[in-house]
This record gives sequence, C-alpha cells and structure tokens, in this order.
Amino acid sequence: AASRLWHFYDDVEVISLCADCLRLAMTGNQQNCDSLLAIWTPVFPNERHHGQVEKGWSFLRIALDAFTFQAGGDLFPRATGTGCSEGRSDEAALKLAQCILQARHSPLLDAQLRLLKEPPGTQSCAHRTELKEMLPAVLRVTGQLAGRLKGSEVLSDLLQLLELAK
Repeated sequence: AASRLWHFYDDVEVISLCADCLRLAMTGNQQNCDSLLAIWTPVFPNERHHGQVEKGWSFLRIALDAFTFQAGGDLFPRATGTGCSEGRSDEAALKLAQCILQARHSPLLDAQLRLLKEPPGTQSCAHRTELKEMLPAVLRVTGQLAGRLKGSEVLSDLLQLLELAK
C-alpha cells in the first residue's frame, strides 16, 4: 500500500497548500512537471516484485487517493474502522484536481493513463496496480463531486483526463 504521510489525506490546510505548491511548481515548467510525474516512492522489500523496473507512478497514485478522500470517497485500500468525514473539503479536492490537471500536457501522464488500460504485468509496480483498481472509485467520486459542484470546469476536465485510462 502507498505510504501515507501523517495527516496528509485528512488535513485540509496541509493538503490544500501542498496542492497549490505543486501546481505552481509545474506551471510553465515542463521539467518540473515531468520530474514530479517521475517520482517513485520505493516500496517495502516484502512488497517488491523480483526484477521490478517500473517506476514513476507515485505522484498520480497518491494525488488521486487524496483527491478521492477529500471528495468524499474512501482511501485505497480501504482502511478498516474509517469512515469519518472529518478533514474533508470540496475546495481541497478541487485544488488537488487542479494540481493533477496541471500535468495533463505531459507525455509521462498521458503514457501512465494509457498504460492503465492494459493489465499490469508481473513486473508492474504496486502503485500502477493500485491505480488500476482505484480508477472506478475515482471516476465515481469525481462524478459525484461534479454533481454537487454543478458546472465545475475543473472536474469536467479531470473526468475527461481520466477517461484516457478507461
């Protein structure tokens, strides 16, 4: 499972600031954008596949999980005993969506989303496998948030972007 920073998912202030900072770091800077999309958080040794070479899925995996939580969905994988709605904010979800959308013109994001259409191979990293499993819930929660925030261009754009992975 993706490592979780303490209070990252449910601290609205921190998550909003992080989303704003990352979005601004990518704005007008393709190198920053591509570097962010290439981030790979190593998994624990017992979770690694022998010979695993695939990297670079961490930003998208963690950002979509945080977005889904802020938009009212569950973290992935669903933690037992959770279900509180504290620390959730539609505004924070929108900031995360804007952050993800800032990377939409990167060939790396395009490739990652298109690769999610394919079954993960035995050499696939855990984040790619988890993203593929998360995608239906992310799309559902994005649609629900778009229903609450009628006319949101950001959410419409995010749904369009995520369609590349279906």
